[in-house]
Parts: sequence; structure tokens; C-alpha cells
Amino acid sequence: MKPMLKGLQGDTPISQIDMVHLIVKGAENFRYQVGPIDEVHLWVERYSSCPMIKHYQTKAEKANAEEEKNPKETKAAQKKAAEDKKAKEEKVRKKKASAEKVADEEKKGVKEKEHVSASD
Repeated sequence: MKPMLKGLQGDTPISQIDMVHLIVKGAENFRYQVGPIDEVHLWVERYSSCPMIKHYQTKAEKANAEEEKNPKETKAAQKKAAEDKKAKEEKVRKKKASAEKVADEEKKGVKEKEHVSASD
């Protein structure tokens, strides 16, 4: 199996992944590990006031932060989304059942015509 990431020395697998944020003023020389050990918390603790932190938050972090601010609103939005999804699935199911019923009726009509023609 080939390594997913390779070091500068050819096919040698790397032992860890470090991050450095070169465009963040004051953090150009701050290095932290993201793999195999997740040390992102070190960056956040040290540079939490940096505006870029908010820009690069993951969706999960944003969702958690939003839920902490408005837990009822977030839960209500999630419930509504689930209900909307269920309603959409039900609509699709009914449409499919209706189409199948029409197809069955058409087949039945064709068979009846064939039966009438055969008896003439």
C-alpha cells in the first residue's frame, strides 16, 4: 500500500502533519500538529482573537456555536428540516404509487381489449 502523503525524501511515509499559518501576522513561526495527533486547540488557544479563526471555522463548529446561542431555534430548524424531508419522501412515494397504478390500469385495459378482440 502506498502512503497517502510522502515526505521530501521520496517514497518515505511521513510521521506527522504540522500546520503553519504564514499569512497570519505573528503566527508565521508557530507550528502545531494536526496528524496523527490533533493539536488544533493549541492554535485556537493562542490565536483565538485572530479574525481568521472565525473565517475558517468548520460547519460543525459553526453549528455548535449557533446551537449554544439559540438551542431552541436550532432544534426547531432541525425538526422542521426533518419534517420537510419526510414530507418530500412521502410525496415522491405517492407519486410513484400513482404512476404504478396508472401503468397497471393501462396493462389491464390492453389485456381487456385483446380479450374482446380474440372473442370477436
